[in-house]
Amino acid sequence: MLVLSFDGTSHGAGYSAALKGVPRGFEISVDKIKNELRRRRVGVGRSERQLSETDEIIFLNGLDNGVTTGAVLRFFIPNAVEVASDGTKPITAIRSGHADLAGCVKLGLENARPVCEEASARNTVVYTAAGAICRQILEKKGLSFFSYAEKIGGVETSQTDFDTQSLLQSEKRRVRCPDPAAALAMEREIISARERGETLGGRARVLCFGLPTGTGEFKSLEGRLSCRLVGRLASIPSVKGVWFGDGENYFPDELAAKGNEIIYATNRCGGVVGGMSNGREISVALTVKPVPTRRKKSETIDIVTCKTVETHFERADVCVVESVGVIAENLLAFELLDCILEENRVVFRRFDKSLFDGENTVFATDAVVADKLGLYGENVFCFEQGEHAKSFEQVTKFLQFLSARGCGKDTLVVAVGGGSVGDAAGFAASVFCRGVRLVQVPTTLLSMLDSSVGGKTAVDFCGVKNAVGTVYPAETTLVDFSLLDFLPRSLADEGRGELFKYAYLDENISRLIDENADLKVLVESCLKYKQRIVSIDESDLLLRRKLNLGHTLGHAFETAFRLPHGQAVANGLFYETQIACFLKICSPDFWKKKRAVLQQNFEIIKEFDEEQIVALCLSDKKNISRKISLMLPDGRFGVRETFLNAEELNGLLKRCYLNRETTISILV
Repeated sequence: MLVLSFDGTSHGAGYSAALKGVPRGFEISVDKIKNELRRRRVGVGRSERQLSETDEIIFLNGLDNGVTTGAVLRFFIPNAVEVASDGTKPITAIRSGHADLAGCVKLGLENARPVCEEASARNTVVYTAAGAICRQILEKKGLSFFSYAEKIGGVETSQTDFDTQSLLQSEKRRVRCPDPAAALAMEREIISARERGETLGGRARVLCFGLPTGTGEFKSLEGRLSCRLVGRLASIPSVKGVWFGDGENYFPDELAAKGNEIIYATNRCGGVVGGMSNGREISVALTVKPVPTRRKKSETIDIVTCKTVETHFERADVCVVESVGVIAENLLAFELLDCILEENRVVFRRFDKSLFDGENTVFATDAVVADKLGLYGENVFCFEQGEHAKSFEQVTKFLQFLSARGCGKDTLVVAVGGGSVGDAAGFAASVFCRGVRLVQVPTTLLSMLDSSVGGKTAVDFCGVKNAVGTVYPAETTLVDFSLLDFLPRSLADEGRGELFKYAYLDENISRLIDENADLKVLVESCLKYKQRIVSIDESDLLLRRKLNLGHTLGHAFETAFRLPHGQAVANGLFYETQIACFLKICSPDFWKKKRAVLQQNFEIIKEFDEEQIVALCLSDKKNISRKISLMLPDGRFGVRETFLNAEELNGLLKRCYLNRETTISILV
């Protein structure tokens, strides 16, 4: 996830900024960033301040010889010396079109200067620079960005469908509009407004070409591409409205067949339907207000005396429509890269230590994996084998290791191993220095399918599995299928329980298993499914809880019988499906089918102490109000979360136990 933080004021020394989440290995041109900053400040309608600003950008961290390191990108953009003294004058003649009054009320001030400084549109220099970094990464992936003035004052271009050549050509005009006649008329409109002491609003059109179909999410409110883009673009101070394509004049687009592909022949929707990109260019219109500060004198109220006075004036742009377009281009790139990174946190490639080696990198693994992969050196920490790694004792030793090496916030922890190593190292990474960078490299089928994706970290506590943990997603999960070749057969098989769980949840995965699909195809399908669920509900509030299918009873069996996790999940699936049948959540036929499949592929426990299993289930972290949470399959690739008290679950388990050798007809 990309995170941008900045500090600075309009008339201070400048702006310090930190951009977290930019992946490593991308070449970034400072000159290209400066060009976007230049485009932001030029234009017929801009004020004299823009002539004094040079918008230099100084990188302090995160770039090594012009290539991103994966660490936080820190940079500084100085303000021009000539304007530094302006920030000392108090403002009491508040301006209705700025944040003055609301900010003073919020902060209890009688001087709007602090609000003016921090809420200034000068902040957008940071937005533009951060977006320009993201833009370069996306341009390497074939995306391109444009903007133009669609309307300024009373002048509006009648044409709407411009090709990229026309858009590039418009950069050479004094007003950036692909329609030459409209561009000249807009220029005259701006000059006339300047002479009158007025300001002008209008509309900017922002475009992105090359975004793949399906970017975004239709099931999640926050994940809808339209929601994300509107929120980001509306953060530009002068923007008062955002719409896609033809906006209120929209009517359904026309589809066409192109070979075996169905495409959108028209783009009245602006490239976004149902919260996702549709393969056409993203086309967004931004309504831009007239700049509230005008040379023409007007009256307001003094915040101290409450008397009528002349409105405060320093400098003012006449029209910022073109500048808003440039800022929006780069913010659009920022949000699209964030969306793409979230949807592609898993990469499939061969593991090589040199991919991550660096003075701030620490590898967390175990002795067996270290020996197989040649992970040796002062920056390698080995956890104990298996579940023993997930103890506070082991995590404490790792934290001491990090501290002794002088590790800090810029440390990268690379967890190379099975689920236990990933859980323990991930937990340590989430709490050391309140969170350092994390990469997961799973080496078992189980960890590829389960623990390495989604951000759940955990240690066992007081005899309860995964009792303490955090949600701390790795910035990348690297899946290398060749690592499975190092495994003994028992570990290679252990992940099959999780595979069968996914078959309960997704029709496509169920079909692939029935067809004996290649393991790589299965793993990729499972990870794609899990990534989508996690992106919608990372905090495990509702939808993600379905991934706990088989795990409530599974974890209890795992603890009671010291089973491998995959086998325990298979047993959990077996008994939770049987309980679902008892409660008429799934059909007898579904239970009969799953019973046969699970018995054929796994050793199912038939003798157990119901009270012990219930006691272990009572410690499960998913429980609410001392009621045990079971995710029970409905037989239609869905689940129903069911809460049972200890007595109810005990009775159902007894019923399972009594019928352990019987046929399906007796069960119902």
